[in-house]
Amino acid sequence: MGCVFPGATDLARFWRNIVDRVDMTRDVPAGRWVLEPGRALSAEISPDKVISLRGCYVEDFTLEPDGLDLSSDLLQRLDPLYQFVLHAGRAAMDDAVTTALDRARVGVILAAIALPTDGSSSITRETLGADFERRLLESAPVELPRGWVRTKRHIPSMHR
Repeated sequence: MGCVFPGATDLARFWRNIVDRVDMTRDVPAGRWVLEPGRALSAEISPDKVISLRGCYVEDFTLEPDGLDLSSDLLQRLDPLYQFVLHAGRAAMDDAVTTALDRARVGVILAAIALPTDGSSSITRETLGADFERRLLESAPVELPRGWVRTKRHIPSMHR
């Protein structure tokens, strides 16, 4: 098995944190969100709002390239989510009995994640620009980029 959790990048540390009752929750780190966290806070459950400013955040994680057949330049540019997946996947493979396994026939499929990641948020900001971000954060009506359509739930998506 492999893992990446706040305060634990291996199963032994994760279990030790549980046994020791280590509370890894904390307030949203400065600069973690595009908007000021207080602007997203709501006493009611509603779209694009949070009911707490506390969460669990993985900090100071560095993917070690040992055993990965990928360039270090590519590894550094990967979204942190994929660095976590590579780290946990490598640990799981190291922990597994693989003597009769044909590694050429092993693969991983990752589904699209519904929550924004640091990388996807960065791409969105670069692509759509500061004007879109300003309009979004001010809750002004947003003119969607050409080729985008509103879905039934009024969430912009690419038209295919």
